[in-house]
Amino acid sequence: MKRILFAQFLLSVLLICDGCSGCGSHDDADDVIHTPFGDVVMADADTLPTTTSQDANYDLPDMEKTGELIVLTLEGKNTFYEFRRRALGAEYMLAERFARSLGMFIRCEACRDTLDMVRRLRDGSGDLIAYPLPRHFITADSIDLAPAGAALDSGEWACRKQSPQLQKALASWYKKGLRAEVARDERMMIMTGGVTRHIYSPIYDRRGGRISVYDHLFRRYSSRCGWDWRLLAAQCYQESMFDADAQSFAGARGLMQLMPSTAEHFGLPRKDIFNPEKNVETACEYLNALMYKYRHVTPAHNRIKWVLAAYNCGSLHLEDAQALARQDGMNAVWNWERIAPYVLKLESSEHYTNPVVRHGYMRGHETVNYVNNIMYRWNQYRGVVGPNR
Repeated sequence: MKRILFAQFLLSVLLICDGCSGCGSHDDADDVIHTPFGDVVMADADTLPTTTSQDANYDLPDMEKTGELIVLTLEGKNTFYEFRRRALGAEYMLAERFARSLGMFIRCEACRDTLDMVRRLRDGSGDLIAYPLPRHFITADSIDLAPAGAALDSGEWACRKQSPQLQKALASWYKKGLRAEVARDERMMIMTGGVTRHIYSPIYDRRGGRISVYDHLFRRYSSRCGWDWRLLAAQCYQESMFDADAQSFAGARGLMQLMPSTAEHFGLPRKDIFNPEKNVETACEYLNALMYKYRHVTPAHNRIKWVLAAYNCGSLHLEDAQALARQDGMNAVWNWERIAPYVLKLESSEHYTNPVVRHGYMRGHETVNYVNNIMYRWNQYRGVVGPNR
């Protein structure tokens, strides 16, 4: 019976494919629509789709009932990206402020390109385009978009014409000085790492051979991940400068700057995340998980660099860097020194928009510097303090 059902299913698939094979009698080039935002393949279609997924008059009061503003934008250093597990980018941060002014949460959807943004706005998958679209396109009679303020010389944001209350709310809220404020906030977060902390010396007592007041914790728990305790101390200084009360703008906390969600995953309650011993212990559990993930990477020093990079930016961006390297014909995609230049390339739109890159823009130099600084400081610590001292 199963074989009969499978045969029927296979026959139906073949019939469908056979029917489709005769549909595309014109060349592929004829399916390409040239738009102000690039080329897109849309067979047998002359216009963008109309709004169908929600009520045509869906407007601000309806959005307020859901408590969520859905914003569409592109990934990029000036628009939207993640840094230390926190969403940044001028367009995103400006939209986030606007949503907060309405008492709403923001959900940001990164689109493939500007054409994708327009399509998703029109079909109701988003409420607002937070990206400077060309004005001549927004105001074109054939497109049911409305300018929504937050203007730059290159264009302005857009919403549907059927959302006049949203358009009015944004136009009345936006002031010219807001962009400068957002840019200043972003620079502060990036320059300082966004960490509120006291600054302590990288070596507590050189003559006495003490790196920090937490050396006993590094010695006690570094074996959990198979590390030299001085390497753990070097990472801790990079993360928090040995300040147990440090807290980042993204929510990372304590000596090892653990995110609450990561801490809870490894069994540390949020109420204990600032506890120095528990913070270090949990970080070592996390590092051990990363060491296991990269267990195939050799030699040991190379594996440590991969683990540090993943601790800093997550493994997904590293996979993007490897994809770029493979595209260039590189085989040594687990050699950190060979991959680091591709991590840096993920800051360039030429590369983070490459189809093989799945997770967009990243501040690659932050991760590369993070790894380099920790390895450099580890070497310093080994010159000052013996492994068993």
